[in-house]
Amino acid sequence: MILMETGQENAETLREFLEELSHPALGVNFDPANMILYGKGDPILALETLAPWVKHVHIKDAQRSSVPGKWGREVPWVEGDFDNDEFLRTLNRIGYQGALAIEREAGAKRLEDIKKTAELLQQYSV
Repeated sequence: MILMETGQENAETLREFLEELSHPALGVNFDPANMILYGKGDPILALETLAPWVKHVHIKDAQRSSVPGKWGREVPWVEGDFDNDEFLRTLNRIGYQGALAIEREAGAKRLEDIKKTAELLQQYSV
């Protein structure tokens, strides 16, 4: 299976690409923070748009740049610019059953941030 990661294009463009190729070995690695970092749309709406292809999910958060076209900033989970609870509820609503991979690429306290995120995810109930 080949997974396309979200972020570099908006969800509609990626959906059109996946529909055009229409191959069972193609899917999506959904990274909600990338949607924010690249300024490519709302992660929750994008998740709904790409739902049939989502095979893997990154748990990562970000804040938008105040300058259009500029890269945003990765932040610890729940400190970013989208509703993480709604994101998790949407994963449940679309029937996602795969892994939630915590990703933390920036910050001075990455291990601490990852542990905190794991604890928050364990407390989450649908």
